[in-house]
Amino acid sequence: MYVCTSAAVRGIYNGKVYKRAVEYHITTRPVIFMTRFDHLFTGLAANENIPRAQCAAFREALHDRSPEMVNIYDDIQFWYSEKIKPQEREQQGLQDLAKFLIEYLKQVDNLLQLIHACRSGDWEGYLAALENLIKYLFAHDLLNNGWLMPVHLLQMNPLEHEDSVTWEALKSGNFVVANSEIHFTRLFTDQTLVQEIKVLKHHGGMVEFSQDEAALAAFLSRHRISPVGKAVTVSKAF
Repeated sequence: MYVCTSAAVRGIYNGKVYKRAVEYHITTRPVIFMTRFDHLFTGLAANENIPRAQCAAFREALHDRSPEMVNIYDDIQFWYSEKIKPQEREQQGLQDLAKFLIEYLKQVDNLLQLIHACRSGDWEGYLAALENLIKYLFAHDLLNNGWLMPVHLLQMNPLEHEDSVTWEALKSGNFVVANSEIHFTRLFTDQTLVQEIKVLKHHGGMVEFSQDEAALAAFLSRHRISPVGKAVTVSKAF
């Protein structure tokens, strides 16, 4: 069970807590999926000939690293496409909450696709994920992002034919920042900039003060620093 406070939920949905938001969506997504599958399996058409033995055999093949896992998976995939997939596309008779949860799953899938593309340095997957997210940017009133994202894609997609050198550089993963050789640890460029700005704020200097020497000398002549670090005004007589 994933438990969080109301303040954490507000932070998740307004985009202020990135890591917790990803954990929340990843945890919530399988729960909704299993609820939906339980509903699908109650239907007569889907409940016929469920390949339970094949699913058990597939699990054992995975644990044993058996090459037969490929053939077993193909059989299960065929059954899934024939029995379950048509019902997934059928939304007639669903309540409003069920429709909302289905749309939520689609949105989270697109978001996770974008994160996966950036973490793994998949340039073409990154462009595809951005294109899928445009409608959600407008839905959340992120108008600047929604208007500028098609412009960004319009500039990036032609690079494959107009500037092959840049395209190959981006395709090799140079559109994200990699500070480690460990796989799946790359970061969004703007996410890295936020971290760098936090580091730069600790590089000394008087934050939020003028760096002019005369102004600093005048400030220090009028104030002294108390033991707890607070500036205390000194009488003008001194």
